[in-house]
Amino acid sequence: MKLSEDQKALVLLHLGAELTPRQAHKLFHMVPHARELLNPAEDQWSHWLEPGMAARMKACLDPKRQAAFDRLLVWARQPDRHCLTLGHERYPAVLRMLIDAPMVLYGQGDWGVWDKPALAIVGARRCSDDAYALAYQLAYDAASRGWCVVSGLARGIDTAAHQGALASGASGSTIAVMGCGLDLVYPAQNAALARQIVASAGLLLSEFSLGSAPLPRHFPQRNRLVAAIGRATVVVQAARRSGSMITARLAAEMGREVFAVPGRPTDPLSEGPHELIRQGAGLLVGIEDLWRALGLYDKTVSPKPIDLFTES
Repeated sequence: MKLSEDQKALVLLHLGAELTPRQAHKLFHMVPHARELLNPAEDQWSHWLEPGMAARMKACLDPKRQAAFDRLLVWARQPDRHCLTLGHERYPAVLRMLIDAPMVLYGQGDWGVWDKPALAIVGARRCSDDAYALAYQLAYDAASRGWCVVSGLARGIDTAAHQGALASGASGSTIAVMGCGLDLVYPAQNAALARQIVASAGLLLSEFSLGSAPLPRHFPQRNRLVAAIGRATVVVQAARRSGSMITARLAAEMGREVFAVPGRPTDPLSEGPHELIRQGAGLLVGIEDLWRALGLYDKTVSPKPIDLFTES
């Protein structure tokens, strides 16, 4: 991986300053070149930054940060690993348009997945067996028809979505957006799934530097990327107050289509989808509902049925 001086500065700042995406965008609008931020005069720090931020910026110049950068370079030398800064020609256009686009993206797998249309499938971690099976089938059908399924690698519906996409046998069938560094997998029980995604020309994606733990504040940030990548977002079981509902709200705010799978009226995990339907989300019980809503329905395409209990 070869970086320009500005790209190197962005990565170093990302490793050391712990800026939020909005703080980073505000800061970089104030200077013509990112590299200038690594050697500012004392008065410039206080001029550019709000109180308390200057010390974190100076931490970027610490030798430990350079060591972390060197470790990143070693990690990124592998052919299936990526470190892209905002402005790089291969930075995904669908994310570049975000007002709080990540200044740095880390990827492991095949970057060619961005050539496919994407469908986000999200939902409850503690989902029912029926909801798991439906999410699996939706992902299988979408991947079979040339779409890439994006989710967050969490337990439950996220896992079903990734597994269903992989079961289709399509290359580059799924993107897992993670709330930690790519050298970690959370939850740990999905480590084998993460390896399978990479081996199947899918992609693991994160805006968090190597070694970043799966902190609670990371997951709303992760959710906005899931929402942005998907041309449409499908919610399969979700509590009224949940990360899946955050993803759906963000998707709607971005102008994406939102669909929800209805459930039993007495099930607390039906409250989220039912609220979305009341707000105007599309009601979805099968992949054909999605294709009709998007104007892509083709009754001649009928993926073969699958056995959920057979190893893929």
